[in-house]
Amino acid sequence: MYSRIAGTGGYLPAKILTNAELATRIDTSDEWVRARTGICERRIAADDEQTSDLALAASRNALAAAGIRRLTDEQSVILPKKFSVRSR
Repeated sequence: MYSRIAGTGGYLPAKILTNAELATRIDTSDEWVRARTGICERRIAADDEQTSDLALAASRNALAAAGIRRLTDEQSVILPKKFSVRSR
């Protein structure tokens, strides 16, 4: 028995927030953010888009990249049903 990574996938929400747009909301600039972090833009999930929706889309892309249309008994994908982040 062995394991291998057959495919990887990702998903980015459609909404983009650029540094220039961010600079209209807070006191910063594209140059300042880019020089210190390397970040040019960030993706923002839609109001009706949950973390699980992003994970589902990414996992579908990973399966497609691996060329897997249906999982067999020997193949498995384990995803958490639900998790929460709690602050202390």
